[in-house]
This record gives sequence, structure tokens and C-alpha cells, in this order.
Amino acid sequence: MYLLGVYLSSYVDWCKARARTMSLWKILFLELLVTLGLILSVILAPFYVGLACYVLIGVPFTIFGIVAHKEEQRQREVLDDQNRQLKKTRKLLKGFRN
Repeated sequence: MYLLGVYLSSYVDWCKARARTMSLWKILFLELLVTLGLILSVILAPFYVGLACYVLIGVPFTIFGIVAHKEEQRQREVLDDQNRQLKKTRKLLKGFRN
């Protein structure tokens, strides 16, 4: 169980690093392709092949999607905080000029 936790945490760290470098449209496009592929594999392939595809492909991409979404939210919050602080600084500087 410990080893599973180590592998999962290293995979989540890799997902965070990868999500920072990829743009949002690439992540969404990749998830759309994986979802369509999984739907086709469940419909067209035998049950065990579809189940194996879901477990081996679907679960890691779901984890990647969740981590990428959280990372995108964190980046937006940081950018909003920076913009809010910039507005405060400009307002303060404007008060000193007058």
C-alpha cells in the first residue's frame, strides 16, 4: 500500500508539472480524445478489453484532468491576486501624484 502511495504521489507531481507547461485547450482536447476513445472501446470491444482500457487509460487521464483543473484554478487565483494588488498599488501611487 505504501508503494502505491509513492507511485501515485509521483504521478500527481508529474501531472502538476505537465499541466503547468500545457495550455488549457490542449488539455481539454486530449481529454476529449481519450473520452471518445474509451466510449468507442466500451461499445465496440469485448467487455474485458473495454474494462482494461478504462482501468489502464481512463483512470490515469481522469487523475490528470483533476490535477490539471486544480492547477489551472491555482494559476487563475494567483493572477487575480496579482491584478488586485496592482490596482491597489496604482491607486496608492495616483494618490501621491495629486
